[in-house]
Amino acid sequence: MEVKKQPTKLSRYVDPTGEFTNRTLKMSEWYVRHKILLRRILISILSLWSVATIGTGLFVFGDYLIFGYADREAMIEDMSQSYINFTQMKAFYRPKELAVKTPVSLPGTEGRYNFVVEVANPNDRWIAEVLYSFSYGNGKTENAVASIFPMQEIPLVILGHEESVRPKNIRFTLDSITWRRIDPHEIFDPVNFIEQRFQFEVDSFEFVPADYNRGIVSHVVSFDLTNNSLYSYWEPSFYVLFINHGQLIGIDKIIVEQFRAGEVREIKINSTADQLRVTEVEVVPSIDLFDKTVYMPLSL
Repeated sequence: MEVKKQPTKLSRYVDPTGEFTNRTLKMSEWYVRHKILLRRILISILSLWSVATIGTGLFVFGDYLIFGYADREAMIEDMSQSYINFTQMKAFYRPKELAVKTPVSLPGTEGRYNFVVEVANPNDRWIAEVLYSFSYGNGKTENAVASIFPMQEIPLVILGHEESVRPKNIRFTLDSITWRRIDPHEIFDPVNFIEQRFQFEVDSFEFVPADYNRGIVSHVVSFDLTNNSLYSYWEPSFYVLFINHGQLIGIDKIIVEQFRAGEVREIKINSTADQLRVTEVEVVPSIDLFDKTVYMPLSL
């Protein structure tokens, strides 16, 4: 027959105040019995930690005294004999210069001429905001402004300059250039950003020359312009370059109102320029893609 163990008087003790329980009393008794052992364990752990850390510190300090000190002195001596070329550093980080081709004058309407020069921005993160003008002989055009986006080549144009004869010996002047860097936190890849939005296609080109015998008093250049991008624009403008067998012979500017993504627009341009012959056209967007107000909302 199993004999049931009788509880001790300590286990049966009940504190009349309720502040010191029987379990607390047992834990206190255990701590008193093992206090010396716990102290020895703590001292052993701290001793091992001290040996490890102090030993590591002495080893590192000794390595510095034997090897590091000599290397440090050699580095200081080398720095005293060399210098940082801040001119080269500035040249590396500043934007590259614009590439400018030969400017030309082109016939427009009667008594007026257009000035054009192709300018390329070779930088992939800088926008060039330019103030420019053209001059010829004793004449000069008014100033105009334009923005040249990263890795873009665009025509800088003055349209409808009045002159009695066609200007020659054209000179192009960049009166000022302001560089604006695109923040990579806002636009990580500016070139891809531009390519996604400048997706316009020309198709169904046709040129009908003026024929007074048939009552056609002006040349007509017509083509279809397609917006292949995913973006819609309120009033995008474009330069239309008239080309005759690879040679630029004329230029005009058009505005296409509410040009939606995927939309095809029929464009017709009338010109009274003398002896105009056009074999193809090239369309160059003139849209400030970094201005959010040029985009139509998706809901429209």
